[in-house]
Amino acid sequence: MGMAQAQARSGQRERAREHAQWLAAHLPQDDRGQQLALLRLWQRIDAPQEARALSQQLLQRHPGDTGVLLHAARLEQSQDRHGQALSHYQQALASAGTEPQERQAIEASIRSIEARRQSWVETGVMRIGKSATPGVSTLRGWQVPAVAWMPRGYDGHHFLHVDQLYLNAGALPSAAGDVASYGQVGAWPAPDYPAAPGTPRARGVNVGVGYRGSGLEWDLGLTGIGFPVTNVVGGIAYGQWREDFAYRVELSRRPLTGSLVSYAGAHDPVTGQVWGGVVATGVSARVSRPWGGSRVALSGSYAALQGRNVQDNTRAQLRASIDRDIWSSAHSALNLGAALSLWRHRRDLSEYSWGHGGYYSPRHYASLSVPLEWGGREGPLTWQVRGALSLSRSSSSGSDYYPGQPQLQASARALGLDPVYGESGSTGFGRSLRAAVEYQFSAAGAVGAMLSVERSAYYAPSQLMMYLRLLLEPVRAPHPDRPRPVQPYADF
Repeated sequence: MGMAQAQARSGQRERAREHAQWLAAHLPQDDRGQQLALLRLWQRIDAPQEARALSQQLLQRHPGDTGVLLHAARLEQSQDRHGQALSHYQQALASAGTEPQERQAIEASIRSIEARRQSWVETGVMRIGKSATPGVSTLRGWQVPAVAWMPRGYDGHHFLHVDQLYLNAGALPSAAGDVASYGQVGAWPAPDYPAAPGTPRARGVNVGVGYRGSGLEWDLGLTGIGFPVTNVVGGIAYGQWREDFAYRVELSRRPLTGSLVSYAGAHDPVTGQVWGGVVATGVSARVSRPWGGSRVALSGSYAALQGRNVQDNTRAQLRASIDRDIWSSAHSALNLGAALSLWRHRRDLSEYSWGHGGYYSPRHYASLSVPLEWGGREGPLTWQVRGALSLSRSSSSGSDYYPGQPQLQASARALGLDPVYGESGSTGFGRSLRAAVEYQFSAAGAVGAMLSVERSAYYAPSQLMMYLRLLLEPVRAPHPDRPRPVQPYADF
């Protein structure tokens, strides 16, 4: 038994399985302790059928045995059969002794399962800010996300998302020459530019419904109802998480929210025509597993990027990361990691002229980041602070002001403009900070705040959110170990 357990811990599953099969044939059937050890071994080497078969045999041989019931409950819980697990825990509680610590542990397990049937509503107010070129790449505004979560048995929750948004890019310059690379301005004579070009802005609503839980997840919705461009979005994903291995695959269609043009779409100040409203439609996958005392992960994605009157594009991304806890106490932990990211876009459509999408899309991009995270819980208070330093390199070839629009290109040249963005390349350092804090003011409610700041050359977005969560008919479940800010539907 000792050798098999050592092989299982070191990842030698096949050799551990051979020993487990031998033990199953030779261990005394009435040796409860050894049979429970074998059950744990089957679980460790990821043999769910063998583990469940042995668990059923032990329940028949030792009915009402607290240890057997607890092992059976944990096995069922690990395989997402929460109803069966709850029944075993309740039987174990009824047959448990008077030891307070044991009863408290069983009661906590029961509450954690009952919490899976918890309903709640949450809402927040988020301030968005990104200082850049006024009227063009600046982005300021508010989001008010509101979500209702309704349980589906013990497996997961259906949700309804209704988010209100107000965005603006600041006032456009009054002179056409100052904004020649915006919309179609550079392709029209200066007198055609309006004397009062106004402020590009958008007000709208995002709506989505879906399901989040064990295994299969999905959502379907609309972003930008009331924006110049409204998009159908959604996704379907499947994943599993175990201590020794986790994976997730997803098909999705999501908005690009980095600018007013890419997110909401905008009206050209000369013609009034609309362009922008870009969505990424593609596939992504992620796998992770423990490695020594660390956890390693690899993720990748490929997407088609499309918007109204925006040239089509594609994006490929790859990310590898490793992290581990470098310090921990009874109430908090400090985690250090490293991540390498690689991107490639078919075209650079980062600009804001007609045919571009206003989203960051270098032809080639690589970055190395080192994040440090501290999080924990002290009574009703939870917190999480994550800072990161990064080094990145990007490069792009030249592109037309009006890609795929030869008539506009010719008009701009006829007006004396050279309508071409030159080749570019840069190397730089970046830094980011994300901090969240949440306070559980009663069994039925919590309030929290979240701040996110990123700083690098020509890129300085920030977000500040205050949020509230109210539980309906609250269960006395264990409190989460980290804050849970409301996630806007556009950020799924």
